[in-house]
Amino acid sequence: MRLLANVALALISLSAHCHAEVALSREYVLKPPRDKRILFAMAVTPGQDVLSFIASDENRWRLSRVRRWLDNQPIEESLDIPGLGRGDGDVWAGLSTTLLLSPDGRFAVCVASGAHRAAAYERQEFVSVVDLSQFKVVVTVRPSSLAQLAGTYRSFDLDRSGHLVVNAVTSTRSDGIFHYQHKLATLALPGLNVIDGCEYSEWSTGVLGSGTHLENENACAGLVKNAGVASLQEYLRAFINNDEELERGRVRPAECAFLTYASYVSRDGRLRRELCTSGHRGFWGNFVVSNARENVLSAETGKKLGSIKWPNSYPLQARFAIADGQDYLVVMEGGTLLRVYHIIN
Repeated sequence: MRLLANVALALISLSAHCHAEVALSREYVLKPPRDKRILFAMAVTPGQDVLSFIASDENRWRLSRVRRWLDNQPIEESLDIPGLGRGDGDVWAGLSTTLLLSPDGRFAVCVASGAHRAAAYERQEFVSVVDLSQFKVVVTVRPSSLAQLAGTYRSFDLDRSGHLVVNAVTSTRSDGIFHYQHKLATLALPGLNVIDGCEYSEWSTGVLGSGTHLENENACAGLVKNAGVASLQEYLRAFINNDEELERGRVRPAECAFLTYASYVSRDGRLRRELCTSGHRGFWGNFVVSNARENVLSAETGKKLGSIKWPNSYPLQARFAIADGQDYLVVMEGGTLLRVYHIIN
C-alpha cells in the first residue's frame, strides 16, 4: 500500500510540473498614476528592460524604463521627450505614440504624432532618438519641416539594417480614384540623416478586394537592392516589429472577432500570443468589445499555455520577456501599471 501511495504521489507531482499555465507573478506601478484616456506605446529591449512611452497634455512627453522588474524594488528611470501639447497654443487631434527599437537594442525611436486643427488636420510629428546606454535624447527632428519627408501623413518603421524608414504620403481623389504619392526615405540612427530615398505612387478605386496598383516603383530600385530584397512590395513588408513578429497569414480562430484579431511570435520563435475579442454590434452598427483575452501558445506545437482576460476600462499592451531563464508575459496597463505573468510550460 505504501508503494502504491508513493507512486500516486509521484504521478501527482509529475502532473503538476507538466501543467501549463500563465500565472500573475507581480505588479509594479510606475509614476504618475495611470489614466483611462492615456496614450502610450511599450517595448521590451534585448536586455529585457521594459519601456513605456507616454503622451500628455503638455509639450513634454515621457519615456519610462523599468529594469529588474522581478525584484522587490525594480529600477525605474524617466526621460522627457519632446511631444505635442497645448502649452504652445496649438490644438491637436488624433494624438498617437510610436515606440521603435533598433535591432541591436542600442536606440529607441519615439514618435509623437498629431493632426493640427489649424493646418487642415495635416499630421505633424516630433521624432526623437534615445541612446539607451546613456538613457538620453540624442536628436529630435520634425519631419514635416523637411522637404524629403513632406506629405499629408507619415508612417515610421525600422528595417532589418536598423535604419528608420519614413513613408510620407500625399493623398488625393479624382473621378472616384484614390491617388497616393509616396516619398520613401531611410534615415541613419542615431543622427537621423537621410541616406537614401525614392518616390513612387499608387492608386486604388477603394472597392473592397480591388487592391492597390503601384506606379514608378522602378525609381526605388536602388533602395530595394541595397536592402537585399527582390521588390518594393517585399521591402515594405520586411520591417521589424520591435521584439516580436506580427503573423500576417495566421488563420483566425472562429471565436475571435475579425476586426481586432492579431497574432505575434516571440523574438526566439518559441512562443506565440494572440489577441482574441468577442462582442456585438452597437446601436450605430459599430463593433463593441464585450470580452477580450490574450491567449499564450507554443509556437511549435500550437498548445495553449494559458489566457489572460483583459479589463475593458484601460488600454493595454503586452510583450514576451525572459528573466533568469524563465518565460514571462509583461503587460502594461494604462501606461503605468506593469503586470508580470509567468509562463509555465
